[in-house]
Formats: sequence, C-alpha cells, structure tokens
Amino acid sequence: LTSGAKNTAIGYQCMDATDDGAWNTAVGYQALSANCGNNNVAVGVNALLVCTSEANTAIGTEALKSLTSGEHNTAIGNSALSSEDTGDRNTAIGYSSLTNVNGADNNSNTGLGYNSGDVITTGTNNTCLGANTDPSANSGANQTMVGSGVTGVADNSVVLGNAAVTAVY
Repeated sequence: LTSGAKNTAIGYQCMDATDDGAWNTAVGYQALSANCGNNNVAVGVNALLVCTSEANTAIGTEALKSLTSGEHNTAIGNSALSSEDTGDRNTAIGYSSLTNVNGADNNSNTGLGYNSGDVITTGTNNTCLGANTDPSANSGANQTMVGSGVTGVADNSVVLGNAAVTAVY
C-alpha cells in the first residue's frame, strides 16, 4: 500500500500497488494487489488480483482474479468470475460459478451454485440457479434456468427443472 485513504490490507503483497484508492478491504496473499479503485472488497489468495475499478466484491481464492475495469461485480467462491476482465453487474455465488464470463458486453449474469453458468463466455442477462446450470450456448441471452443440471433451450426463455422432473407445480 503506497497511499490512498481508509484502506485495510492483511496479507503478503496485499494491496501493495494501491496508490490512490479509498475504502478498500483486502485479506489474503496478493488480494487487490494492483488496485487503484474505491470501495472494493477482496478476501482470498489472488482475489481481485489486477483490479483497477470500483465497487467489486470477491471472496474466495482467485475470485474475480482477472477483473481490470469492470464494476459492481460480486463473486463468492473459489474461481467465481475468475475470467471476467471488463464486465459489469455480474453476480456469481458458488465454486467456479460464471468462471468463463469475459468481456464488457457480458453484463448482468447471475450464477448461484457449483459450476453455475460456467459455459457462458459472451452471454448477457442470464440467470443460472442450481449446480451445473447453463444456458443453451456460451453466448446465450436472457435465459433463466432453475434446478440442478438444467440446460437452457433458447434466448429469452425459462427452463424449470432437468429431464428427471416429471411435474411442475
């Protein structure tokens, strides 16, 4: 930590390049090590490793580790949102949730559960609720999948349950 105000850093090489950021909290080896933004929280080894933006939360080893300029992202779980670099408003909760989302056009995806949304690369506005849920394609848009192992069918659609579901109430 070279300067900045109202920052908290605990860990080796944690926030070591911060020069003007404020209101940041980092805990863990190299957490927020390149941060110059404000209002970020990073807990875990390499969490928000190269982040220079604002208002992101990463909890877990390598959560949001590639994020540079994206804002308002939340990643909770090891490797959650680990490939995202410039996207905004993504929420990933669970091990490897939304792990391959990457780019400024990949906004507003939500993944909740182990490996949820892990096939998304360029998709937008997807909601993946349940372990191993994914849209129909890596570029899927506005698909909602609910249940374990559910795969979306088409853009602008909702899928409830996997092939084992026999009734929806």
